Amino acid sequence: MKKSQWILWVNILLAAAFIAQLCTVVFRDVISARMFFSVHIWCGRTLLTLAVIHLILNWNWVKNNLPGLFGKHI
Repeated sequence: MKKSQWILWVNILLAAAFIAQLCTVVFRDVISARMFFSVHIWCGRTLLTLAVIHLILNWNWVKNNLPGLFGKHI
């Protein structure tokens, strides 16, 4: 699979995890506390993992567009 396809799928999953996380907060009074914490924790872990993968896949973009932040020698 090409890098661009990986980025596309990671972005789709990242958006889905974000929406699921948002839904747990919006509907926290409707769902049970046990379900809220279970889904909220797992969505948070998924978001963090996907955000790190997203950053790794786009690291060249970060280096090229934020040169002042990292200096010349990265």
